[in-house]
Amino acid sequence: MWEFEHYIHLTSKKSINFQISINIVLKITTHMDAKCPECERVAKLDDDVTKVKCPHCNFESDYDTYLEIMKDKALNMAADYIPKRPGF
Repeated sequence: MWEFEHYIHLTSKKSINFQISINIVLKITTHMDAKCPECERVAKLDDDVTKVKCPHCNFESDYDTYLEIMKDKALNMAADYIPKRPGF
C-alpha cells in the first residue's frame, strides 16, 4: 500500500493535514501453454497451474501428474540418444 500526505490551504489561511491511502492492486494474467503428452499439440494450463487439458484429444491431468509424465518422456528420449558402446 502506498501512502501520500497532502496539505490543503483553506481561504482562512489555516491548513488541514490529511492522509490519502491508495491501494494499488495489479493482477497480471499470463497464459501458459503446455505440450500434450498424447497428441503432442498445444494443451492449456489453467490459471491456477493445477490442471492441464488438451482441447484436441481431451487429455486431462493435474499438473503434478503432467510433470511426471513429461519427465518420463524426456528421460526416455535421452536414453534413446545414448550411444551403445561396447564395454559399458
